[in-house]
Amino acid sequence: MKKIPYRKFVEISDVTNVILFLMSDKSDAIRGQNIVVDYGYTIV
Repeated sequence: MKKIPYRKFVEISDVTNVILFLMSDKSDAIRGQNIVVDYGYTIV
């Protein structure tokens, strides 16, 4: 747990929020991106 920057594990609601954003009109300019939802774990 000390290696995770936010000391929190990803929950289903975290991923769901990203999916809902990508499905909304607010994400119109986003194309061909990888969006990592992991509270910064991959930068460690």
